[in-house]
Amino acid sequence: DEIVQALSADPPELEPIFWQTEDGLVIARDWAEGFMEAISLGPSEWREMLNDEDASLPLAPIFLLAGNDETESASIGDADGDEVLLADAADLIPLSVIEIDAFWKFRRGLAADTKGTMH
Repeated sequence: DEIVQALSADPPELEPIFWQTEDGLVIARDWAEGFMEAISLGPSEWREMLNDEDASLPLAPIFLLAGNDETESASIGDADGDEVLLADAADLIPLSVIEIDAFWKFRRGLAADTKGTMH
């Protein structure tokens, strides 16, 4: 309910909870892996967004952070772009989630504020 309320605010806001080391390093990989697990529970429901190159852009920081068992992180195809995105990925997560929410609200015909979009 807290997330729904945050995304329904005007403007929408979201503050995901990430792990943080004693020296202040933010660790968002666990959060991203959890998000990817949620997507894997209903892949057919996510197909519309995943198959649309523009619509799937907000997922890039999440994909990059989540990675997989064989690699440190996933790749979006451009090594320099990956490195920059990975460095900023945790900071991009709130905007990414707001963009993802706006995509689905638009698809369902609900009013959504899309100010500050990533594309």
